Amino acid sequence: MNTTLFAGAAALALAAAPVWAQEATPDLWTDVIIVHGTRLHSGPDVQAINPEREPVYAADAAALATRMPGGALNNNGAISGQVQYRGLYGPRIRTTINGQKFGSGGPNLMDPPLHYAPLPLLDRLEFSRGIAPVSKGEGLGGAVNAVLKRGQFTETATLTPQLDVMSSYNSANASTASGGLAALGSQHVFIEALAAHEQGGNTRFPGGRIAASRHQRDTYGGGFGLRGKPGNEFVLEYRHQDTRRTGNPPFPMDIRFFKTDLVQASGKAGFGSLTARLHAGYAFVDHAMNNFGLRQPPASLAKYREALASALTWTWGGTVSAPLAGGTLEAGVDGANERHKARITNPNNARFIVQNFNDARQNRLGGYVQWSADPLPGWMLQAGLCTDRIGSNTGPARASLVFPPPVQMLAARFNARDRHRVDHNMDAVLQTSYALSDAVTVRLGLARKQRTPSYLERYGWLPTTASAGLADGNVYIGDPGLKPETARVIDAGVDIRTRRAYLRPALYYRRISNYIQGVPFDATPGVIDSPEEMVARANGDATPLRFANVKAELYGLDADFGFAIAGPWRLDGIVSAVRGKRRDVRDNLYRISPPRLDTALRYERPDWSAAVHLVAVAHQHKVSQTNSEQPSPGYVLVNLQAQWQIDDHVSLSGGVHNVFDRLYRQHLAGYNRVAGSDVALGARLPGAGRGLYLRLGVKL
Repeated sequence: MNTTLFAGAAALALAAAPVWAQEATPDLWTDVIIVHGTRLHSGPDVQAINPEREPVYAADAAALATRMPGGALNNNGAISGQVQYRGLYGPRIRTTINGQKFGSGGPNLMDPPLHYAPLPLLDRLEFSRGIAPVSKGEGLGGAVNAVLKRGQFTETATLTPQLDVMSSYNSANASTASGGLAALGSQHVFIEALAAHEQGGNTRFPGGRIAASRHQRDTYGGGFGLRGKPGNEFVLEYRHQDTRRTGNPPFPMDIRFFKTDLVQASGKAGFGSLTARLHAGYAFVDHAMNNFGLRQPPASLAKYREALASALTWTWGGTVSAPLAGGTLEAGVDGANERHKARITNPNNARFIVQNFNDARQNRLGGYVQWSADPLPGWMLQAGLCTDRIGSNTGPARASLVFPPPVQMLAARFNARDRHRVDHNMDAVLQTSYALSDAVTVRLGLARKQRTPSYLERYGWLPTTASAGLADGNVYIGDPGLKPETARVIDAGVDIRTRRAYLRPALYYRRISNYIQGVPFDATPGVIDSPEEMVARANGDATPLRFANVKAELYGLDADFGFAIAGPWRLDGIVSAVRGKRRDVRDNLYRISPPRLDTALRYERPDWSAAVHLVAVAHQHKVSQTNSEQPSPGYVLVNLQAQWQIDDHVSLSGGVHNVFDRLYRQHLAGYNRVAGSDVALGARLPGAGRGLYLRLGVKL
């Protein structure tokens, strides 16, 4: 599909608005949640995606990102997807679970943050559209927070049972998911228990099945909350997650296990006009991955590999807020300590051990101040300033004596370097909006944002394919001298709302200094004249890349829109387009989402609805030559969805994905690394074929 077709489809949808505006129907604004999200408050744009109301055709909560303007999914496996927002992804997007941030269990980000938000336990996904406030924490783009189901305080003194459970099935990979929350709550206490079980087979596509694409994940936990006088609360929660054998076709290895413990405590108290909040968190991830458990094993026993990794994260923080000058002043401090370990082994050779990350540490201490107000009639203003001190270091590299001299030389050279780094980062955000009328509000945001390099980007001394989920097949080398990324952002938009329609377009520009990307290791790619290139060639890539600071820019347009047609008919949709370029050389940034239009024609009755979804994705030919990125063709998919509210407590929903069973390849899906699959080695992974989705939910 070409860009002309994409633009034409968008224009056709927009041009139909005057015809629909002639009919009398209810206000659409409060119903946006049906397709995209609902506004959570009147300040900077925060929206919530409710998985119960969305056509969810995947096990990965990160797939819900495609339901937001500017959102996309980097599909690295059934439950390993990364949220992409306006061209940024991975650690550049602040992503939390119930507000808790913690480190991934391994250097390839097989467990990105939303790996810990199983759909049976997910209440909603919150997006900070545009520029995230400084109170959200470090990150260059918007912020995402997965809010899990939780027991609730009630208005009565007696304990009342609460239940929120679901069960689902998807025929595309014969997957099932069941689980939810059971709780007892009163006005002073609640106690909760939660559990979820998910599993699925290899994904079917027109032409066969994607080998090593199965998944299995179990989660359980519980917690309690105490509430004293109004405004005083304390909540303690614990979750354990056990991810078992799960495939990751774009990577050289698959998940053998993730065993993860998550603990979070939070509390708030009121002191007159002051409100204080405290939180503390603990996360420990134990991880193993290999290249022989799910996929076809290597022909030689010498090429068997298993990597063992772990991540330990402690977080804490506190805020105080109070009225000031017609608004609210909020000040906070927080900190985080992360420790990462990873070693590569061969189960057939006990002497084959290399410690590629040995107690890599990152310690952060920061503080912020933020003022939010409606200073004049029709105006909203938010201004914030944040500063962080981030210290990074790692222990010495280790390689057993079975490794050849080039590996030993790299380890010795790395150990001789000064590996300690301290970054002083500062973020500043100014956002404002003005209501020109009851129907039109204009928005403007300005920001400076910074991000410290990850431990992989700085301390990856051994040339391997570990790349924090880039999934491009390249071998990468880190650089302890990397500088923090610095983005300068401008975001402008307008919200148009009438009784019959809404339209919310936004334009943005992000100029990034010291953007971290792989570049050729030296000036003579392909000429093996260094130990790094010798080791890289042994690992399958004679032209390794090194993480380096470059200059980049991202700009684009996204919007959501909706129209009442007549009676129970309505149309909603989103459109997104982003362009990512290097500013220092003539090249494009890697893995940038192509333009996308997603519309839904819906028929609604009081207790049921049905919809036809059209997803049109343009081809992407503006690809990164540095990363050997392949262009991708466009495609159009038709999906069906229906919902039935059986009674006040029971709901049934379902749909058909890819109704015409079309073969298509998602640009952000990565390339197949699994031999013996129905997908050729090195080919971009296809999307799922026709699949039936059913979901049953019960709430008390």
